[in-house]
Amino acid sequence: MVMYCTKTEKRLMGLTSMLEWGLELKDPEKGFMVDVVGQLRMALESGEASLSGAEKVRILKSITRAKVKAFMCGDLDEFQELDHIGKSLVALL
Repeated sequence: MVMYCTKTEKRLMGLTSMLEWGLELKDPEKGFMVDVVGQLRMALESGEASLSGAEKVRILKSITRAKVKAFMCGDLDEFQELDHIGKSLVALL
């Protein structure tokens, strides 16, 4: 069976990989994670994507890790932004 991915699905997985890469950096650029998570939300809102359960979990896990990193770094504004966007993403997934 051949599986086809839409552009939206490819974009979502690419953005998730970018977020995971940013999480590995010791000191990512200010606003990087918020920007990527915001792009994830826009991609989900604008396109059709039928993601597998594993892909949805991967996206949510990455966002949760980003929130934890922002909190641990003491950037409460970034944490709150990520939390707000993350809640809307959960509703979209």
